[in-house]
Amino acid sequence: MKRSLLLLVLMMESMLVTVAQRVQNFELKDANTGTQVSLEELTNKSGTVLIFTSNSCPFSKLYEDRIKDIASRFDNDFSFALINPHAGSVEETEKEMKARGFRFPYLMDGEQKVTRSLNASKLPEVLVITSGPTGQSVVYQGAIDNNPQAPGSVSQRYLENALTQIQRRSSPSPAQTRAVGCNIRPRGSRN
Repeated sequence: MKRSLLLLVLMMESMLVTVAQRVQNFELKDANTGTQVSLEELTNKSGTVLIFTSNSCPFSKLYEDRIKDIASRFDNDFSFALINPHAGSVEETEKEMKARGFRFPYLMDGEQKVTRSLNASKLPEVLVITSGPTGQSVVYQGAIDNNPQAPGSVSQRYLENALTQIQRRSSPSPAQTRAVGCNIRPRGSRN
């Protein structure tokens, strides 16, 4: 009985640590502009939305229009950036991103340092970061919504709800959801 209770407490604690995670500044190359972009540069608004994605993941492709729509509706209060942990050459990615029409940074994390530090494991996976008295921290991590394949059948808009709650100066609830999509492959592994 005591073991079960201890295990339950440890599991709940690890979930809380993930959501309340502090975020250190980082700098990655933007495939759209060819310049380095830091998290610090993105944090001049109510929060920053980081979306881990790739050019080849089918789930990421299914979400592209939804990401653009959410970013256009919330861009007054939030900075948006895509992060690709499977980034290839800058030239190839730059050409592809311009064709897709994203109007915010597309950051290349080929070394996966930022991906690992933020515990991202799926594509797409969202992290919403806000600033507080002790620095920046993750206030929401997980899925964009509950239906990757059928936008018309979405019943839970997790990211939109989190952003709306932050606009109203409250903490997102839920603060964490399970992202569904392609696994982020560790650097150096093959499909």
